[in-house]
Amino acid sequence: MCKRMTAQMTWLTSLLRPSVLVFALCVSVSAGPYNEVGVESNDTGILGWATGYQNLIRGPYATYGSPQNILGEASCSYTDVLSLGDGGKITLTFDVPIGNGSGPDFAVFENSFYSGGSLFAELAFVEVSSDGEVFARFPCVSLTPNPVGSYGTLDPTNVHNLAGKHPGANITPCEGTPFDLSDLANEDEVKNRKVLLDQIQYVRVVDVVGNGSTGCQNAPPPVYDPYPTNFSQGGFDLQAVAVLNTENTGCFIATAAYGSSLSGKIRLLRSFRERILVKSALGQAMVKSYYRHAQPWADWIGRHEAVRSLVRVLLAPVIGLAWILLGLFG
Repeated sequence: MCKRMTAQMTWLTSLLRPSVLVFALCVSVSAGPYNEVGVESNDTGILGWATGYQNLIRGPYATYGSPQNILGEASCSYTDVLSLGDGGKITLTFDVPIGNGSGPDFAVFENSFYSGGSLFAELAFVEVSSDGEVFARFPCVSLTPNPVGSYGTLDPTNVHNLAGKHPGANITPCEGTPFDLSDLANEDEVKNRKVLLDQIQYVRVVDVVGNGSTGCQNAPPPVYDPYPTNFSQGGFDLQAVAVLNTENTGCFIATAAYGSSLSGKIRLLRSFRERILVKSALGQAMVKSYYRHAQPWADWIGRHEAVRSLVRVLLAPVIGLAWILLGLFG
């Protein structure tokens, strides 16, 4: 934290919100129980970033930024954001679905910053979907005891599973809030198989209305964050969404043929998809078409041993070619 003080103080002198002009002190707060580490924007575990969006609804007053600002990797710039406004929301889409693997599966970046030992943080609920129709919201916690003024700060360790609790403004690397899909295992949408945690293709970010009128499900305390935000850059300022895990997704047909998503051949195919195929427009179109149509075929293949054997033979040259291309370009 200390090494960031100079950069943050320089930035604060030119901040777009003059009322927030305070010195950023190199003090860490840890009063609350939620001390999860943020995901740095240059983390080598990041496999990809959001590539598309849909259904943008801004809250009152918010006009700042463009949806194009939030696609691709986080720039860590205070100005390279999309402001949602109070209660605003947007859905992000991905070339490769997010999977439910070990640890955090994706991270949401916002332009929050430390000031006087606490965080100026505009928070957001996070929801996920596998079909774009049914969404499951992450169960969250907010222990902030009192309302927060428009330019007030909060203790981020009092917050869990709400985006925006890690510093993301004009520091490099900036940090995103991690989300683990396993936290959704007991939600009705997941238990009823309406949201498939190994095939998440949509992440929806919903700004918290910070006056306490909105709260976490099954948690009586309201959620407080800076309010009101009646200016153009009000509400949650989304920077980017990073993909951390695709381990259990995709390669449906190969998984059906080999019988396990942990097969070395399937891992090779995933590497080819993530490191080469999705880097081109044609490859992205092929991947999207595959995810739309492959699952029924994979289900059928998995029920017939003779067909599984045939598919393994047919996949052999594909796997060989992928191995060669990864060696040359990966």
